[in-house]
Amino acid sequence: MSLHHFAFLILAVAGVVLSNRKKRACYLCWIGSNTAWAVINWCHGLHIEALQNGVFLYLAFEGLRKWKGEKWW
Repeated sequence: MSLHHFAFLILAVAGVVLSNRKKRACYLCWIGSNTAWAVINWCHGLHIEALQNGVFLYLAFEGLRKWKGEKWW
């Protein structure tokens, strides 16, 4: 695991922590981490995992759009 892989992992975990605290910024973390993991997985030939991250990316954008009125931080 390289340093940037670790950074994307931390970003995903931060998204969960923010979600647990009902902070809308969780979606920004997930958009970043899911985009990164989709590209990494695709480039390593892990197409099913890349597809999974693509679905999660779509859901993060949907959540960001629908979860209005919540605090960002």
